[in-house]
Amino acid sequence: MRNQQASTTVRAPADVVERYLADVEEWPSFMVGVESVTRQNDDTYTFGLFDGSRRRQTVVAVRHHPILHRVTWESLQGPAFSGTMQVAAVDAEHTRVRLELVEHPSSFMAGLTEMLLPQTDRAAYDLARLSEQLTPRP
Repeated sequence: MRNQQASTTVRAPADVVERYLADVEEWPSFMVGVESVTRQNDDTYTFGLFDGSRRRQTVVAVRHHPILHRVTWESLQGPAFSGTMQVAAVDAEHTRVRLELVEHPSSFMAGLTEMLLPQTDRAAYDLARLSEQLTPRP
């Protein structure tokens, strides 16, 4: 099981970051292993996931907690895939983003690969990609 946490400061106002994270169908642009997201209804989506050896589809419940400035998700079927993204304004132009990921391997081989190969800090990489997406281009 992969359980990772990371945080970073993004050069964008908190409201911009929250709006971007609220658009769940944008998540493949910064989350490694999330290849596609299709909305099913208000808070249920089908995620296309790839763990490096196997592709799978899973139904995921996504909850927005605007008062807490947080988005949470949890798979409703198959191996665990859950997490939390929390945002906090640092100042008018910077936002702190914290990401926690929990994911079980989808197969025996994926689990074995995870145990044998060096672990990548996927949460930190996801946040770096998020920061790139939100940083204004010159």
